[in-house]
Amino acid sequence: ATGVGPGTIKFANITLQAMGNRTEISPLNLEVVTLKNNTGISVPYQVLNGTFEIGLSGDFSGDDVVDSWDCTYLVRHLVGLLGYETIIDKDISGDGVVDAWDCTYLARAIAGIPGYSV
Repeated sequence: ATGVGPGTIKFANITLQAMGNRTEISPLNLEVVTLKNNTGISVPYQVLNGTFEIGLSGDFSGDDVVDSWDCTYLVRHLVGLLGYETIIDKDISGDGVVDAWDCTYLARAIAGIPGYSV
């Protein structure tokens, strides 16, 4: 029988529901109780803890409003204009990258186009 060799394995996808106020941060600490292969031998592992921050999806400027200014702010950030180094929100399109597609996605959500929401 063949198995999985050394490397990175995605074990689970977890969806979290925000409970609290904007900008609150909670630690995400994982603990492995037992991790063994199919023959009962312990498997070495590395736990990568993280954090969960409550934010207003699509609010790249951090002004607590989601509007066309957030598209403008994101574009200015992406081209590296001074004063726009920090963005508050992260990838909203769900493709794992913060880029111009997020601006397009946000504009479509603001316009109410079906299939796009923030």
